[in-house]
Amino acid sequence: MKPNLRMKVMLIPLGLVFLSTGLLMAMAILIQKHLWQDMLGEASLPQSQLFLDGLRNFLQHDAIEIACILFLIIASTFIATHFLINRLLANSLGKIVDNIRSIAHGNYNYSSPLDEAKELRAIVSEVQRLARKLEERDIRIKNEIAERIQTEKELRTAKEEWEKTFNAINDVVCIQNTEMKILRVNQAVTKLFNIDQKDVIGKYCYEIFRGGLGVCPGCPTLAAVQDLKTHRSVMHHEEQGKIFEVSVSPVVNEENKLEGIVHIAKDITEQKRIETRISHSHKMEAIGTLAGGIAHDFNNILSAILGYGELAKMRVPADNPAREDIKGVIQAGLRAKELVNQILAFSRKTDNSLIPVHIQSVVKEAMKLLRASIPTNIEFQLRFNAQYCNILADPSHVHQVIMNLGTNAYHAMQEKGGILSVSLKKTCLMNHVIPDLKAGLYIELEISDTGHGILPEIRDKIFDPYFTTKELGKGTGLGLSVVHGIVKSYGGAITVDSLVGKGSIFTIYFPMVDMQPDEQRGVDREEFYQTGTERIMFVEDETAILMYSKKTLEAFGYQVSSFTNGNAAWQEFSIHPDDFDLVITDMAMPNMTGMELSRKILKLRPALPIILYTGHSENITKEQAREYGVSDFLIKPVTPSELLQTIRNLLDKKTAKISLRGEWSDRQKATLPLQSPCLCGHGLRAQGK
Repeated sequence: MKPNLRMKVMLIPLGLVFLSTGLLMAMAILIQKHLWQDMLGEASLPQSQLFLDGLRNFLQHDAIEIACILFLIIASTFIATHFLINRLLANSLGKIVDNIRSIAHGNYNYSSPLDEAKELRAIVSEVQRLARKLEERDIRIKNEIAERIQTEKELRTAKEEWEKTFNAINDVVCIQNTEMKILRVNQAVTKLFNIDQKDVIGKYCYEIFRGGLGVCPGCPTLAAVQDLKTHRSVMHHEEQGKIFEVSVSPVVNEENKLEGIVHIAKDITEQKRIETRISHSHKMEAIGTLAGGIAHDFNNILSAILGYGELAKMRVPADNPAREDIKGVIQAGLRAKELVNQILAFSRKTDNSLIPVHIQSVVKEAMKLLRASIPTNIEFQLRFNAQYCNILADPSHVHQVIMNLGTNAYHAMQEKGGILSVSLKKTCLMNHVIPDLKAGLYIELEISDTGHGILPEIRDKIFDPYFTTKELGKGTGLGLSVVHGIVKSYGGAITVDSLVGKGSIFTIYFPMVDMQPDEQRGVDREEFYQTGTERIMFVEDETAILMYSKKTLEAFGYQVSSFTNGNAAWQEFSIHPDDFDLVITDMAMPNMTGMELSRKILKLRPALPIILYTGHSENITKEQAREYGVSDFLIKPVTPSELLQTIRNLLDKKTAKISLRGEWSDRQKATLPLQSPCLCGHGLRAQGK
C-alpha cells in the first residue's frame, strides 16, 4: 500500500524525535563517561562536585563535537524535511496549479490528481467549485457578448436600412427639434436645393425653404407645436417655382411632451399641373356639352331669323330703305351663326371636312388682313420657313387661329406699340417633349408680342371659356378657347410663355401630312334663286322654320306639304308614296327622328332624294347619313339660297338619271321584251322639265 501525504509528513517529526533522543543519549553517555572517569580519579570529592566537574570537562573537550554533530543532524533533518515535503507536495500542488492555469485560460475540464492528499482535497474541491462557477459565468458572459454582438449587428443593419430608406424617399423629410432647427434631412433636400446635408443641419426650416425670409405664411409647424397634432398645408416655393404639400407631425414622449418635429414636404407641382389640365378638360367638356345642348335650339332660332330676313329682302324693292335694315338683321344672324360655330369648334362638336392645307399661304393671307386693321405703331416681323409643309385642317379654322392670336397681341401692345412676330417652321418632336403629343414632324407656328404680358396667377385660366381681362365690350373671352379647341381637334398642342412687362409667346404645333393641297377655288358667294315645280314634303317640329321654309319654297314654284312630326309625315307618305319628288326632314324630332323617317321612306322608295338637316347632332355625320341612303345633310341655320341650290341640284341629278335610263330603254326596245312603263309621274315631270 502506497503511503499518502499525511503518513509521509508524520515520519518527519518521528525521525526528528528519534535523532534527538539518540543525540541526548549519546550526550548522556559521554557525560557519564567523563563523570565515571573523574569519580575514579577523584573519589574523595562529593558527587555534585564531581558532576559539575565532569560536565565542565565535557563542555571543554566534547561540546564542540557534540554541537557539530547536533548541527549536522538538525541541518540534515531540515534539508531532508524540506526536500521530502517539497517532493511530496510538488506533484499534487503542481497539478493543481496547472489546472488553475488551465482554468484561467478557459479550459474548465478539471481532473484531480490520483495520489492527492486528503488535506488537499478541500483545495481541489474549492478549485473545482470555482471552476464550475467560472465556467458558468464565462458561458453567460460569452452568451451576453454574442447577443450584444448580434444586437449591434442588427442595430447596424437596421440603421443602414433606415438610412437607405430615409434617403430613398423622394419627398423632402426634415427632423427638427422643438425650436424648429433641423437635426437631420434626407438626400431629397440635397437634390432639390443643391446643398450638402451638413450645411442644412442646425438651420431653421424656413432658411432652406424661403431663403431666410422668416416663417412661411400659414406654417403648419407652428400649429403642430401648439396643439401637438399633425397639420398639413399646400405651400408655394418662390425660388424653386414649385408647389409642396407639407405635413408636420409632432414627436411626443410618454408624458405627452414635445421632443421633436417631423417635417415632410411632397413636390406636387406636376400633380397640380395635371389637375389643372384635367380641370381644364372638364371645363372644356362641360362647355362642349352645353354648346351641343343649346346649338340645336339656337340654330333653329337663327334659321327662322335668317329665313324670314332673306324672304323679306327678296320681297322688298332694291331702292327701299328697309332693305338695308333687313341686311343688318341678316348680318347679325350670320355673326350669331359664327359664334355658335366657334363654340362648337372649341368643344370639338363640329363636323368639318379636313383637307390638306398649305399653312404658309393661309398664314400670309391672315397677316395681310391683320396688317390692314392694326395701326402702324405696331411693327410686323414675319419669318416663314415652311414652303412645302402641309397640314390636315379646315383653312377657315387656321385663319381664325391667326386672327384671334394676332388680335390679342395687338390689344396687348395697343397703348405703347411694339413688335408682333410670326414665325413658321418645321420641327421634329420626340416623345414627351410636349405633353399629349406623339413623336413626329410638326409645323411650329409661333406668335409673339412685346406687350404687357400675362400674370402668373391667371396663366392657367386664359384658355377657359369666357375668361377675359379686357374691358367690357372689348372681348367675349372665347378667342383663346376657340383657338385651343381648334388646335386640339387637329391633334396639335398650344403652349404659352409670358413675362409681365416683356410680352407673350404662343407656340402652336400642327401635325404635318404628306398629302398635297388641292387647288383652291374661290367661293362663289352669288346667291342662286332657282325655281321649280316639284312636290316637296317638309317635316320640321319648329313652326317658325316650317312656315318660312314653306313660304320660301312656294314662292319659287315648289309644291310643299308641311308636317310638324315624323309620324304624321310617314302616315301621309305611306298612303301616297308617289305624290312627292323630294323629302326634307329635321333630324331631331319627338316620337320619330328624321333618320328613322328617312329609313322608312327609302325602304318604300329607295331612289327618292332626301335632305336631312339639323341644328346639331353627335349621333350622325354627313358621311354616315349618305351611307344610309340620305342624299344630302345640312347644318342649321340654312339660308334660302343654300336650301334652294341643294334642292335643285338633287332634283336635276335625278332628272339626268331618268333621262339616261330612258335612252337606254329606247335602244333595248328592239331586243328586249316589252316592260311595264314607269308609273312615277313625278319622274316624267322631272324629265320634261
